[in-house]
Amino acid sequence: MTSPRYAKSRDTPQAFTLIELLVVVAVIALLIGLLLPALSKARQSARDALDLSNLRQVGTSAHSYAVDNSDRIHGFTWNTDDHASLDGIANPANDKEAAAMQAIQLIREHSDNTTFTVNIDSFIPYARYSHLTLAGYNDRTIPDPAFICPHDVDLLNASKDPTTPSTALDQELVAVDPSLPIRYPYASSYYFTVSAIDPAQSRDIKAGISFSPGASSVVSQRWVQDPSSPSRLLYINNRNPGSPTLNPKHAEVRSPSQKVMKYHQDVYHNGNRGPEYFFVPGQKQPLLFFDASARAYAPEDTNPGWNPRTPNSTTPTLIDNDRDDSNESFPGHYKWTRGGLKGIDVGGKEVRTGQSR
Repeated sequence: MTSPRYAKSRDTPQAFTLIELLVVVAVIALLIGLLLPALSKARQSARDALDLSNLRQVGTSAHSYAVDNSDRIHGFTWNTDDHASLDGIANPANDKEAAAMQAIQLIREHSDNTTFTVNIDSFIPYARYSHLTLAGYNDRTIPDPAFICPHDVDLLNASKDPTTPSTALDQELVAVDPSLPIRYPYASSYYFTVSAIDPAQSRDIKAGISFSPGASSVVSQRWVQDPSSPSRLLYINNRNPGSPTLNPKHAEVRSPSQKVMKYHQDVYHNGNRGPEYFFVPGQKQPLLFFDASARAYAPEDTNPGWNPRTPNSTTPTLIDNDRDDSNESFPGHYKWTRGGLKGIDVGGKEVRTGQSR
């Protein structure tokens, strides 16, 4: 008879076999595989919602600014004839440098970096730093998350330590402008469309309007795309880099609910490090319109835009994809609206001849 000391109790739990353990692990892995995409999609949706909220805040601030500033679209107001003096910076040689000085002053006043400075010769603040005027108007501290897309990981990280130059930048651009990493943490994810900072985009050639001495036509005053980089703008007349932007008025916008004010140029809402968003069809992106609404559109659902060099042509501005070796070019869409502020980007076809709707 077996000794009671060694008898196996019926209540003793049985250990998992190796096969059973593997089955459990496989089931858990399967459940995780099913849940992760759902969680990722939920995070994407939450970021998209916050992005739209940010844009609406910017739109509301832009309209408030206009009410208190003669209906002007918020932009830099300093020029060679009217600017303050800044410690360590010489007087501006042109209006572009005066605008850069104003951006520097706003950063000094509304951040912890009271001695901030960069080279004003290479700093063109109009498109990506216009939010600084809104920060100054609303007395907000910068960097401010309201001006940064929640998908913009590089800028979010840089803004956490703004006094440390950012390394998450295209080194080719840094080689052209060594001060870029210094000012980048104070930038915004939301770019002005070109017509919001360049009134010549909205002017008809026949009007013969000239914004500076020696300009032969409106075309010579327009900003155009740098063919080598989607992040850079050029004047057609390179001899006149100081052509004033004049801060257009909201009243010049004919269809506020159809004209884009701000967009993302370097943010990847599909979660992949790919080409700039408006290059690739199917990538739906949030846009801020001049009526302060924020709505999402894919590029193919917006008008293709125009080429300000050849306003009567049906060919839009084509922007090279500099993010890979595909050698593809894509329309600029709302970055280059045909007719400028007088044109439309969604909800109707743009006029194919002339510059006016």
